[in-house]
Amino acid sequence: MLVYLISFLLSAVTPSSFLQSDVHYGEFKSIYSDNFGVLYCIGQKDGVIKLGEKMDTSFTFENQSFAVSHIDVSNPLKILVYNNYQNIVQYLDRTLSDMSGVIRLDDVNISSVNSVAASRDNTFWVFDQNNQELKKLTVSGVEVDSSGSMLSIAGKNIDPCFLKESNSRVYLVDSVQGVFQFDHLGSFLFHFKTIQTKKIVVKGDQIMFLTGGKVRVLNTILLEQNVLELPVQENILDFAVSKNSIFVLLEDRILKFVLSKNN
Repeated sequence: MLVYLISFLLSAVTPSSFLQSDVHYGEFKSIYSDNFGVLYCIGQKDGVIKLGEKMDTSFTFENQSFAVSHIDVSNPLKILVYNNYQNIVQYLDRTLSDMSGVIRLDDVNISSVNSVAASRDNTFWVFDQNNQELKKLTVSGVEVDSSGSMLSIAGKNIDPCFLKESNSRVYLVDSVQGVFQFDHLGSFLFHFKTIQTKKIVVKGDQIMFLTGGKVRVLNTILLEQNVLELPVQENILDFAVSKNSIFVLLEDRILKFVLSKNN
């Protein structure tokens, strides 16, 4: 179904192609979806809420000593959260309960990080702002892979705001300079200069991103962009994609859309 959805997004899609199925009221900073259609929301007080299929609250993570600035739900059984105020990483289980204790990046001499991303084999990615390097670390803080200096790749320092691994590719997002793509070992592959955003969703060969309150889809093979027309009049603050659903974050609520049965 997900392959069909992504293919459909690149065709002549119209707002009538989607039906609103559910809504969840509240104010949130950002939203993320796993591959099972479960939605995770970072709230205004930096906690996490996990929503069920009907957009009802199923689990919460609220810890006054851990303000969540980023969450990676690639593995819903081992969710990665990051606190950029204290520069610490933690893993949560499916009920949003602690399963690892905190990992302090300062302890491994990585003191400036804006985002992290989960990887396979019990590892995760960080971008070391001081050394301008993309690094893969084990949970004990051992470095196993690195991109080398981004100064030699981009020609200047970058300031990434989002990091994601998908299908053996790693994506580093700089809101001004675009998206940098690497392989699973941290070797640089490509620079998507036309994408200016703060967050991306990667599905197959498609990069979906938000700009100007609209969701756009870039085909990374053909380098063609399309606007995803959704039945929403307000500016979209964030979005997430899973299965046959698209979630849209507005100022005071989250909307869930599904493909119309007529499509």
